[in-house]
Amino acid sequence: MLDKARELLVRQKTMFTNAIRAHLAKFELVAAQGPGGLPARLLLFDCHREQLPRDAWSRKPTLDAGGSRIRSRT
Repeated sequence: MLDKARELLVRQKTMFTNAIRAHLAKFELVAAQGPGGLPARLLLFDCHREQLPRDAWSRKPTLDAGGSRIRSRT
């Protein structure tokens, strides 16, 4: 039971980080692949705020909260 729950959390973390990476790529912001890349991807939002549309920037707190939740569970 715990193994399946852990697998689900790892899959969700992977999907979350890959989705952020794909969205950043739309704005020509390149993030490295790998499991440790979530904080770096979220930092790209801060470093390149002027390149992102206001709508994308307004969702940054939601992404931060999601990233924190995922990191605390895995």
